[in-house]
Amino acid sequence: MATTAPEYQQPLNDGPGLTTSAVSVSPEKAFTRSFALLLTCLALLLGLLWPQFTPSNGGHNQTTMLSTLTSKFLSPHLLTSAPPPQTPSEAHQTTALLSRLTPTQLSARTRTYNALSSTPAVRARLLTALSGYLQYRNRSLAFINRKRKGFAKLSEAHKALLELSGVDYESKMGIAADRVRRNAELVDKVLVHVCAYYGVSRAEVELWIKQQGTKNAGEHTSVTQALKHLVRDFSDEGARERGRVFEILKRSLGRLFPEGENKDGREGRKVLVPGSGVGGLVWEIAGMGFEVTGVEWSFYVASLAHFVGSAPVAPSSEDGKHELYPYIEWWSHHITTANMTRAAKFPFDRAHLPPPVSSAHKSNDAPPLPKSHPAHRVTLLEEDFTLLHQDGEFESYDAIVTLFFLDTAQNIVQYIKKIHEYLKPGGFWVNLGPFLYGTSPWIELSLGEVIEVAEAGLGFEFVRLLGGEGEEGKKWEEIW
Repeated sequence: MATTAPEYQQPLNDGPGLTTSAVSVSPEKAFTRSFALLLTCLALLLGLLWPQFTPSNGGHNQTTMLSTLTSKFLSPHLLTSAPPPQTPSEAHQTTALLSRLTPTQLSARTRTYNALSSTPAVRARLLTALSGYLQYRNRSLAFINRKRKGFAKLSEAHKALLELSGVDYESKMGIAADRVRRNAELVDKVLVHVCAYYGVSRAEVELWIKQQGTKNAGEHTSVTQALKHLVRDFSDEGARERGRVFEILKRSLGRLFPEGENKDGREGRKVLVPGSGVGGLVWEIAGMGFEVTGVEWSFYVASLAHFVGSAPVAPSSEDGKHELYPYIEWWSHHITTANMTRAAKFPFDRAHLPPPVSSAHKSNDAPPLPKSHPAHRVTLLEEDFTLLHQDGEFESYDAIVTLFFLDTAQNIVQYIKKIHEYLKPGGFWVNLGPFLYGTSPWIELSLGEVIEVAEAGLGFEFVRLLGGEGEEGKKWEEIW
């Protein structure tokens, strides 16, 4: 029997030109559960490309769409290094993760790993990521040195021409090396914090590097890309993109789940964010009153999520923010050198994050947080999204929010099927992002084919959420 959500039957208004309507699931659908599917076709917002790829005063056009499909929530565990687990469920989840991170016994004679296969897979992924962070300084300075060698190949006449033109390339390389060293200081803080959080010693990471070889242990590009994620999610510079991306998703959730007269309309409402990255969206949704579980496979970005969200020691700067130079190893597409060497500070706003602790305290000894603090509603899981709920406890979430996630799938059909399984009857799937598939996908579906699988195959129902006028007076339908 199909179920409907009465509170969604009335059109909602969200300002001039924006309307929402809902459609109930047809009773003749041959499914025991009823799901609603919300799809909003949005203008692809200007400047959605990562800031490191565009000058600060310019951007590229890109097309994206917001689809919200309806249709469960994990028992939350607070996987941060601030307060200890508060519930048996949280303790169970933490114990399960730590058991998978249990190190293999090292040979008493050689003190090295016998082989990659001798280390649990999860710990191997963790050590690989930590190896990348540990080698950041040397690898980044080696990158600058390659720039120096390239400059040395210029003829004296060409060097003289640069000097005559006022281009001080040697100074540019010196500034870049300085910025790399400053980044390395931040990375060292991240490494110390994350090793303490996961219970991994620096010596173990060094042993892993020795076993795998310095060239193979950890991916430098993954480290630099992870650091750039901090720009959008937590820096002052990322405010424009957050406003165009996060706010759309937050507004959609807000309209689907109004606060209510007593501000308790979202109490107990559970949201899953797969591919949560460094966690900015997770914290913003938690700040709205939802219980949020972020799921991230990559330890490169999950490490930064814990660093920002686990009450790290505040930096010594007057404004209490960390300083990062995210574009210093990306020398292309810059209008000016200052554009490349500029800093991004984070976090922009600690309202939803645990407060920083003083240098006299360890992050694990952070003061207790009020029960109303969003940290009590945040769960971070270092997991494969498709392997959640191995115990078969499906139908956990009221909403699933996917941001720039669907096209990361090797098998997007599996993603859609899992989203259907994890959602409660009548819950919602909110998606924003293009279909720019990564490397080696088994199948690459178009938007229309995704909708067909969701509606005809699984019983989702398409419901228009946003309409009316988009940017510059254009209608969303025209932009789509």
